[in-house]
Amino acid sequence: MFAWTVNRLMHQEEQREMYAPTSQYSGANRRAINLIPLPLTAEGHELANTKTVKYHHLLVTIEGNQRTCCLKIISPKKKARAALLIFRGRVVGCLYGKRAMDFHYFNKDAHQRALTDLATPGNVLDAYQLPEDLVLAAASLFHGQVLDCSRLKEPKQILDAAIQQITAFGLPGCVVVSTPSSEMVCMVYIAGGRILGVYSSVDGWVEPTHQAAARYLNSLADAQVVGSILAIRSVDDIARVGFSLTGLGDKRFELMKQGYTRSQAIDTVQLRPIDYWRAKTPVSQAHYSGSGRNHVPSRHGQHAHAIHP
Repeated sequence: MFAWTVNRLMHQEEQREMYAPTSQYSGANRRAINLIPLPLTAEGHELANTKTVKYHHLLVTIEGNQRTCCLKIISPKKKARAALLIFRGRVVGCLYGKRAMDFHYFNKDAHQRALTDLATPGNVLDAYQLPEDLVLAAASLFHGQVLDCSRLKEPKQILDAAIQQITAFGLPGCVVVSTPSSEMVCMVYIAGGRILGVYSSVDGWVEPTHQAAARYLNSLADAQVVGSILAIRSVDDIARVGFSLTGLGDKRFELMKQGYTRSQAIDTVQLRPIDYWRAKTPVSQAHYSGSGRNHVPSRHGQHAHAIHP
């Protein structure tokens, strides 16, 4: 699937050693890296040591062929982990964390550090493909608008309202259920008006239903529930929220913009609900193909926006 051959993949013994839980470092899905979806099947991974990977060729291939996938880079020496969420060759979500840090880098800051680790021999690269609609749903955690459910008090009410709103909009979105200490319990991925998947930090992928997500609230006191939605109308909108994996794509985009004059009329255009555009033009479905300690860091500061129910 990617730029290395089968004989360059890590041996199974190396894989088990890298991913086996320990008292010091508990597995590949520890903390914020689990905000990036895992493959839907256990056979979906391709693991390699970074010393055997022609990383520049890998990145150019992914961007040039417009692959939708995830790259995770694990540095045992630095106790660092990075993840890049890629939609058709563009990065739509990226995070980077180290055990010694009490915060995480996101998006372009994380991207720079992730590529540094990818170019460093002795690290581990985990690469796998993901469905496009699932990637866009997960991208709402990085570039989406936070649903405002402040009028609701009970976690079950917030979960129900968040799923209902995202489904009604018909846009990609995600709902995260976490403990009071911000440890992720489960995630609900939604796009195209339906639940795509429900991922549990304990059980992995479970049945993609509202009821499956609600079950994780029953045994959880004072749960936190947060929903986000990615306000995109077409794949072209991804160019505004994502950035080039290699940097080459953004350079070409900047060259195309030279000589372009923005019309003042654009600033007066009013955003309309999705149903308005569906009535005008049929919506194409082509854009939607269809146990560690998981800490959920806060990334929504002054840049977050809210959608009111």
